[in-house]
Amino acid sequence: MNWFRPMIPSAEFLRFAAVTVLGLIADILLAFGLSEIFGINLMIAAASGLAAGAIINYLLNEFWTFQCADRRLSTSRMLRYCGAVGATLITRMAVIYALSRTLFADQGTLIILLLAAVLSFFVNYMVSKLFVFRPALPPKSVSKGDGP
Repeated sequence: MNWFRPMIPSAEFLRFAAVTVLGLIADILLAFGLSEIFGINLMIAAASGLAAGAIINYLLNEFWTFQCADRRLSTSRMLRYCGAVGATLITRMAVIYALSRTLFADQGTLIILLLAAVLSFFVNYMVSKLFVFRPALPPKSVSKGDGP
């Protein structure tokens, strides 16, 4: 488990946590504003908030969290990020489903949501670090055989 050990308390991990909180704040504020102030359907407002938070998170993660000298916007990395958001969402929904059916059914919704957010945060970090924002591999050197 060498990939897990450097995760905490690295500066990268702390930057990722800060970006996640910022994205979550943007997500909730936009969804609340669209729904309460402009009267937009809550489901549409929530989807808009999630999209805005994901865009903010992608840009900040791209240029600040996973620092690399050659960072630039990348369509393939953006598509991988969408996959990471999907994996995070699936994780969160699975945890919510499992906890609501078993351990914490009587404790209330807030505990379930908080535990699901924490677990999906770690999944998001690992997928982002290892799949989305992984460092570019150096080009392979072409070796010429020992032939004539």
